[in-house]
Amino acid sequence: MFTAFFEVYEYLTGEKPTFYYFNSENSEKKGWAAIIVDLDKGQAKGLSLALNSLYNSLSPEQHLLSVLKSCLIHFERNVRNSKYSDESKFLMRQLPKAKTKDEVDFLFDQLRLIDDENINDWITEYQTPWILASLNCNYSSMDYDVWMTTPFDTNVSEYSHANINREGTRLRLKTAIFHSWNYDLGLYRRFYNNYQYNVPMSSKNKSGVKRKIDANKRKEKQKTTLLLKSQNKWQKGNVKGVKNDEFQQQIQELEIEERKEELERKKLDNQLKKLEIARKEKELREGQ
Repeated sequence: MFTAFFEVYEYLTGEKPTFYYFNSENSEKKGWAAIIVDLDKGQAKGLSLALNSLYNSLSPEQHLLSVLKSCLIHFERNVRNSKYSDESKFLMRQLPKAKTKDEVDFLFDQLRLIDDENINDWITEYQTPWILASLNCNYSSMDYDVWMTTPFDTNVSEYSHANINREGTRLRLKTAIFHSWNYDLGLYRRFYNNYQYNVPMSSKNKSGVKRKIDANKRKEKQKTTLLLKSQNKWQKGNVKGVKNDEFQQQIQELEIEERKEELERKKLDNQLKKLEIARKEKELREGQ
């Protein structure tokens, strides 16, 4: 997923992604300072491999220790929804706040003394180096100023879902990026037209100019058919229109691939169900 994201980023910007921790020792400190995730192991593993493919001078885990932060809201949600005692949950919440490594070790020792069921599994998971480093700066290789000045949650990204989800949900990464690109391009054109020509951005505008525009549109709709309109639109299309058509075509191709993969998964599930039914029927016959 992240490899695809980096490829699309390079395709759109013409340059490879750069990260702050690679330039932190140089005078020119630039690049992405941190990547904030939601404590998903598969997500972190994919990110580490993608970063390692870009810069193989560090191991995948070292990359995570240098750039990764975990969303504290997701961490708090995981703690709140867990089945441990209130005393254990209180100690768990202190993990990101601990000011030294000794304090972190003390928290883990206190959790062991409480002896909740399966508490050792939680301790083992959160003692994983990249998870601990993403929650507490004492274990992170990230610059302290970067740690303190970058967000501690993904609220901004979550908030953007209200706009992005209208273009589709459960999309593959490339498809989502192209959808977002088209959405941002539409917003840019509205801002530009408002600034350059004073054309209101809201489609609910009822000014005199807007009423005239609507009247002209109704007249055009009465004079011509949908086929002629589409042909005229194609003939008057400019280079931007061609590029947009290419994006739309790429999106359609990706969506077709998704449907094919979904059908393959359904076929495989059906085959597994048939095998399971055949196995149970065989067991019933042998039992008789």
